[in-house]
Amino acid sequence: PHSFAITWLMPRLSGFLDGNPDLEVDIIVSRDLRILRSGGADLAIVGGPRELGDMPSEHLMAISGALVSAPVMAGGRLPPRDFEELSKHRLLGVDTPPDIWPRWLSRVGYRGETLPDPVKYETLSLAYEAAASGLGVTIAFPAVCDRYFREGRLRPCFGASADLDWDYRL
Repeated sequence: PHSFAITWLMPRLSGFLDGNPDLEVDIIVSRDLRILRSGGADLAIVGGPRELGDMPSEHLMAISGALVSAPVMAGGRLPPRDFEELSKHRLLGVDTPPDIWPRWLSRVGYRGETLPDPVKYETLSLAYEAAASGLGVTIAFPAVCDRYFREGRLRPCFGASADLDWDYRL
């Protein structure tokens, strides 16, 4: 996945290549597993459901989600402090996987009013950048969002976090 490649893989790649100088690594960013199935790639990192059907895989890390926003949002608004305030904020999401918000809301036990559909971005990185710019709240995957936390550009809103029953798999 694009955002995983940028935020998790690339910062670690030079250390891996230093320890494995005989390997040649080309990165192909795609959501299309046909590249792997056709022999166009030797391995892939896939994010999503824990079962990949007929493809052998190895668990890299579980994907959990936490509600995050900028410390201060556009117009000086404060982030939501609880589920009741969530409906007053713009939700930010991604095209793929499309069910992050419903899955997360279900996993954290949300029982409030129906929320509007999220504004969708092509990648998690774009959604995180929009949230860090104060445009709304989003669901963060810690492995992909870590830099934003370290820089203080995003923070958890009120501690609601859930295992999404997804993994990053090799």
